[in-house]
Amino acid sequence: MVIMKKDKVQEIENSYIEKHKIDDETLVLKPEKVNKTMLKKLKDNHIKAIELVALCSNNYILKRYKSPNTYDQIKKASKLIRRNRFKLGLQMMIGMQDATRLDDLNTAKDFAKLKPKQIRIYPFLVMKNTDFAKEYAKGEYEPITLGQAIERCKECIYLFQQKKIENICIGIQNTEEMQNFKKDKSNLVAGPYHPEFAKLVEDSIWYDSIVEKIKKVNVKVKEIKVKVNSKNVDNVIGYKKENLQKMKETYHVDIIVEADDDIKEGKSHIEIISTYDD
Repeated sequence: MVIMKKDKVQEIENSYIEKHKIDDETLVLKPEKVNKTMLKKLKDNHIKAIELVALCSNNYILKRYKSPNTYDQIKKASKLIRRNRFKLGLQMMIGMQDATRLDDLNTAKDFAKLKPKQIRIYPFLVMKNTDFAKEYAKGEYEPITLGQAIERCKECIYLFQQKKIENICIGIQNTEEMQNFKKDKSNLVAGPYHPEFAKLVEDSIWYDSIVEKIKKVNVKVKEIKVKVNSKNVDNVIGYKKENLQKMKETYHVDIIVEADDDIKEGKSHIEIISTYDD
């Protein structure tokens, strides 16, 4: 047995903390790493928030992913983090192997019960040199599509917002390897990857909100003006003008987008310009 000197142990612990930091006050931890000793060490290092790599609340899916944790262990770690006065964040993965839309929604409901201050949602991707890459190559596993990932992400976000959890992050780290996923040096094999995934989800949420407002009008709308804060103009238009095109194709409505910084960020105002009854 090798007994390490105390200063060597300290060096390893500090290295671990630095490696898993999101910022100066936030650290990412796996549930099995959470214990009173570790939490004390994090307080000594001025960490104030912990993001727990929880992923899912379904024990069968966690086992398929070869996670060492169960949902009970995730709950226990979450409670310990909150009890020691850290801000709790939870990382959730949608579209995991064998996970249905209902499974993802149930995970969102279960995670909301843990009272996190922040949720980070990202889609499951098939990476090289994994069992899932082998399953994918044999045709035994098929990841969800980009469209399905966007819709599942939105549904989870709506649920979290209903539970008053507003600090929600979307997507994955946009590394060079991910940006070049079609090249040989990429580790990505398959899955709903998009370099602007977070924007696609946000744009789709804006699209839903505008459709909801149009449906409340008792006439068949032909053309509308949408006024938003200048920071939200691109969200209304959508990635590569997808929202404008989808609105035209689905509802036969033309949209004019106008920036108005008197309107709060995240809010919108709609004016009916013309209807099909005119």
